[in-house]
Amino acid sequence: MKNVEILAPAGNYDCFLAAVNAGADAVYLGGNMYGARAFAGNFCKEDLLKALDHAHVLDKKIYLTVNTLLSNSEIDNGLYDFIAPLYENGLDAVIVQDLGAAYFLHENFKDLPLHASTQMTITNPGYLNTLKENGFTRIVPARELSLNEIKKLSNSSDLEIECFVHGALCYCYSGQCMLSYSRGGRSGNKGRCAQPCRLLYETAGKESYYLSPKDLCVLDCIPDLVDAGIDSFKIEGRMKKPEYVANAAYLYKKWTDRYLSLGKEEFANKADSFKSEMRNDLIRLSDMYNRGGFTKGFYYMHNGPEIMSVNRPNHFGTFVAEVVKVTGKDMTLLAKEDINAHDVIEVRKNDKEIYEFTTGKSYNIGDQFVMNYKKGLKIDQSCLCYRIRNNELIEKINDDLKKYPAKRDISISCVLTPGSEALYTANAGDISYELKGDIVQTAANRPVEKERILSALSATGDTLFNAAKTEVTLNGDVFIPIGALKEARRNLLKGLQEKITDSHKRTLGKRATITGFAKRNTDIKQAVSRLVRNIDDLETAVKCQNSDLIYIPLDEPNFYDSYDLIFNKVKEAGKKLGVVLPVIFREKYNDISYMPKDADIYLASDIGELGYLDSLGIPKSKVRLNHNLYVWNRYTYLFHKKNGYDNFTVNLEQPFEESKALLSDPLVDPLDFEYVAKTRLPLMTSAGCIIKTTGSCVKTGARRILKAGNDDLEVVCNCKHCYNMIFDSKITDNSEFAKDNSDLIRYLRYDN
Repeated sequence: MKNVEILAPAGNYDCFLAAVNAGADAVYLGGNMYGARAFAGNFCKEDLLKALDHAHVLDKKIYLTVNTLLSNSEIDNGLYDFIAPLYENGLDAVIVQDLGAAYFLHENFKDLPLHASTQMTITNPGYLNTLKENGFTRIVPARELSLNEIKKLSNSSDLEIECFVHGALCYCYSGQCMLSYSRGGRSGNKGRCAQPCRLLYETAGKESYYLSPKDLCVLDCIPDLVDAGIDSFKIEGRMKKPEYVANAAYLYKKWTDRYLSLGKEEFANKADSFKSEMRNDLIRLSDMYNRGGFTKGFYYMHNGPEIMSVNRPNHFGTFVAEVVKVTGKDMTLLAKEDINAHDVIEVRKNDKEIYEFTTGKSYNIGDQFVMNYKKGLKIDQSCLCYRIRNNELIEKINDDLKKYPAKRDISISCVLTPGSEALYTANAGDISYELKGDIVQTAANRPVEKERILSALSATGDTLFNAAKTEVTLNGDVFIPIGALKEARRNLLKGLQEKITDSHKRTLGKRATITGFAKRNTDIKQAVSRLVRNIDDLETAVKCQNSDLIYIPLDEPNFYDSYDLIFNKVKEAGKKLGVVLPVIFREKYNDISYMPKDADIYLASDIGELGYLDSLGIPKSKVRLNHNLYVWNRYTYLFHKKNGYDNFTVNLEQPFEESKALLSDPLVDPLDFEYVAKTRLPLMTSAGCIIKTTGSCVKTGARRILKAGNDDLEVVCNCKHCYNMIFDSKITDNSEFAKDNSDLIRYLRYDN
């Protein structure tokens, strides 16, 4: 079986050290700009360069996050200077959401690998070849994919596959969320998500955390993940503490290496003997942090209440005891897990916290012990106890990180010949460093003992090396001062370290000059399109003289049984027909055989749909990229133009001034863009289903209102393609901007 990378997060330098010391093969981290975790500690330039050298000496990798949407000015005024010194010092890859940033990076840093962020919402293989042709070496698919879908992705391309195995899950497909932006201006696509999904919402008269998934944990599923063709196991958590990072990295490394070492058959044969150990390790992960308990996410199921943490949006802790007796202010507890001294434990009833206490001593499974509590609290035998802080575990992890820092195994050899220079060599893999010392003296009395030489050369101390093998060749009776041997060892290891870091360095070329394409004829009157979602709006649109193009969504529940009739009605009215492909295009749910092959425009909302339409022979000139494919800057525009696309939609989340700057850009033709003048903002697209979470699947395209205070959101269940769309209840009206910039806007869309 192929090796599998354990990829750990780092929000600051301490977390980076924790990750590599705990066994991670690679670390992903962000600088002070461009990353999707703006509120993590992040890394200054000096720390990034230091981390690169540290990782490379240990034969580990660093991937930099540039996984937000960028404006022209953000790219022009800093991205090149930000990346250049890291590129020169051997940065291993950049994780990218914005195809414009990818285009800019690939033009300027040709041999810098690009990784497609999960923010790109890759759910099918339709666009993988194009990504590969444009510098991508790895994809991070949407977290909603099943193992079967991931396996098909792996089999369809030689791009590496990186998948999340542990940590927080978003309710929305990553990259498709505008909830935080719309409810306070903090955009998840700019790395500033305020997590409004973790708030209480009310629907059907009941209030709960309907948009808050549990944390992902698939430690006990590693054989299935390896067999699915995943190349890198990614741990979420750039906002987490060093002990969290170390704990997760260590355990996933431990079990992955064990499976790869034993092989599929032997690992399966020994599965029963591993059960107790696996259970303890799962408890370790649970103790460190879990939101509402753990879930295996979407690897084995499409959606369902089992994935959600509707009762609690924060750390759930580990169930460790139950209340078996209450007398006065004393409660007798039965330990269901081993409990340590100084554990912090919450007493809960129906998942609601009643009381918190810290244990004074340790207890074993099965022990009964008495704790007192504050008078007046309603504690009874239905209460359960959850450990929310395991101090002993945290202290052990932090102690181990100090005691056992990561080191790279090397071999050291020494040849000592009287009358000749001492010759020292250090080898780390295929990198070798040779050092010559002073002339070796002939021993006048007692020659130096070989064991003393071996001991002096093997003492690597606080360096990043471990002398796994040391050899000494003595050609006669020699004398050499132990101090000289130690000095030679220090210089040898320093030289080897410099040679390793130098081997990763690159030469920076000249900054690329990026040019544009010929523009269209500007003497064209403004055209109006209307996107309709029900029969009444369709009737109005076909009768309206000010309607040149009518869009019909292929995922609209109101139209499920009448698509042929609707398409014919548009054509009979003499209007151009546009079809809107599903926002999410998953293989199991992608039957759109009812899509007409003679439409005038195909509005693609999923990056894989571009490849799908191409495979059907649909001319690229008829394909328009919808707003959620994010043409935010001139470079994304040029990327798609280079790959044959000429029709785009201005991003709904982009501030007016940035939209105007994009449409006014000398390298951009504004006639290639459609502008959405009125719409109800699509705030979330989710594989989760509110109806299923609160009851059972109805498969009828149901609608539901979600309330948060005075705020109403409308949930539309797209049952044909099995996802939920959550829309703003209010209309967003940008018609004034369109009117004020009519010279820049050729196509105007009204989304009814």
